[in-house]
Amino acid sequence: MKKTLQFFLALALFLGALALPALAADGRLVIDDAELLTSDACARLEESAQAVSAEYRCDVAILTVQSLDGWDVESYAEQAYDQKGFGWGDAKDGVLLLVSMEARDYYILTYGYGNTAFTDYGKELLEDTFLPALSDGDYERSFAHFIENSGVYLDQARGGSPVDRPQPVPQKAPLLTKVLLVLLCSLGPALIFCWNQLSKMKSAKPARSAGNYIPADGVRVIRKEDVFLYRTVVRHKIPQASNNTPRSGGIGGGGGTTVRSSGFSGRGGKF
Repeated sequence: MKKTLQFFLALALFLGALALPALAADGRLVIDDAELLTSDACARLEESAQAVSAEYRCDVAILTVQSLDGWDVESYAEQAYDQKGFGWGDAKDGVLLLVSMEARDYYILTYGYGNTAFTDYGKELLEDTFLPALSDGDYERSFAHFIENSGVYLDQARGGSPVDRPQPVPQKAPLLTKVLLVLLCSLGPALIFCWNQLSKMKSAKPARSAGNYIPADGVRVIRKEDVFLYRTVVRHKIPQASNNTPRSGGIGGGGGTTVRSSGFSGRGGKF
């Protein structure tokens, strides 16, 4: 029974692999299985992609296919990234643009250092650089824009400033200004009140005892009671559960990259 289960599992994995294009063992970064480019255009794009990838040690790859063979575009992109051998070095750092002609799907997939260089917001901006030409059918120009701007993103990331959503910078008042405001708001009214009270006591003179205020026949207490003037109330805040989404790269408040459990992140749509 166990051997039968292992056989069917191996068969399922084999058939799943056949549903994707064959593994590219020659190290190409521009694979035009949908035949959208001339051989010369493909060679030019390959040269550009190899140069950018080598400079920043992060693969910039493009894959075109005619059909997704029943896969959703996200899963196809992830499987193709592994099957085609994309990714620089042991960490498999890279960014892949997948284009499927059957339903006009595209997908930007990143892995490793690609997740740092291409944030969620960065991918959104990157789309604007190649989508117009892709929609117009000018595939070489579209892919050239993708490779060129990927180089820009990688350059900024290597410099410590990945393309990401701008973060508001809180404005802090100088310390001296804060101190003066506190003094003005607290001491000002107090001084005015004290000065007003002192001006009403010009005829008053200090006394060394309270004998002038005691009646000649003494003091007789006729009523006694305890009155509580204050009470202390202690409140404890119940902590709220946190549901923050883990992010990689960038700063909070909508920035950074949302990375899936598979290690990939991505963004796609129709063209």
